Amino acid sequence: ELRPVPDSMTHFADFETILGRESLQCGLVKRSQHRHWVHIVGTDFDLVEWDEPHPVNQGLSVPIKPQFFGASSSSSRVHPEEDFEFEGVRYNRKINVYDSFHPHETERWAMEILRHVMLTAYPQEGDMKWTLVLPAEVLPADAPV
Repeated sequence: ELRPVPDSMTHFADFETILGRESLQCGLVKRSQHRHWVHIVGTDFDLVEWDEPHPVNQGLSVPIKPQFFGASSSSSRVHPEEDFEFEGVRYNRKINVYDSFHPHETERWAMEILRHVMLTAYPQEGDMKWTLVLPAEVLPADAPV
């Protein structure tokens, strides 16, 4: 079914520069929860319009952080970025890439790689403004990697 290109997609300088001001028709390619994708008839152009998702729920495979684990007192709660669940795995072991010692031998090889990468990007302690965390469960020696 053909329809006029939605007004929400036509009021941009880029649209007018490339396609002009004439009324154009489009066909729906896909409509999802946060995306409206159309093809402009008679051209090689597609337009995709995204709406803004909720800041906490960013979609598939992204942790939703407001759930706190641990103590019930609000004053003793950890920060949500330090204790959360992602794809069924709980993460709560805070790590410091500026510390060269890692207490778990089975994870040292990975920590050495991560430490090298992070120190290249953030050479001075304090440069990195977020917390890195590992899964609550220590990597077993026979883990497939």
